[in-house]
Amino acid sequence: MPKRLTKEERVERRRLYDKGLNDKEIAKRMGQSPSTILSWRLYNHLKSNEDMRLKSNAQLCWYCQNTSRYKCSWFDPDNPQPVEGWVAKPTKVKCVATDRIYETPSYHIIECPNYIPEEVSS
Repeated sequence: MPKRLTKEERVERRRLYDKGLNDKEIAKRMGQSPSTILSWRLYNHLKSNEDMRLKSNAQLCWYCQNTSRYKCSWFDPDNPQPVEGWVAKPTKVKCVATDRIYETPSYHIIECPNYIPEEVSS
């Protein structure tokens, strides 16, 4: 039988969810599996915070501590490479040059193994 959560653990889990963390991020911080968090979220009729990211034009990278050419292969200005293990949807982005506007292939990053959320100041 699974261990019952203490009141403090329930409050912390909900606080992390309300802060916008996804199941994997909550699980890591709580020392639990993502499937445990998924079950809890479904039991409590809570939507996935991942869904909110998908509906947004915001990139996961914009809120990641590893957004640096030295920490992420995607940010290497000389040879950007997709991150192994990420979940990303191919897309195109508009680029503006001095003489033209053009589209270039890119990705909408949904989940990344290197993602570390930026610290949010309260």
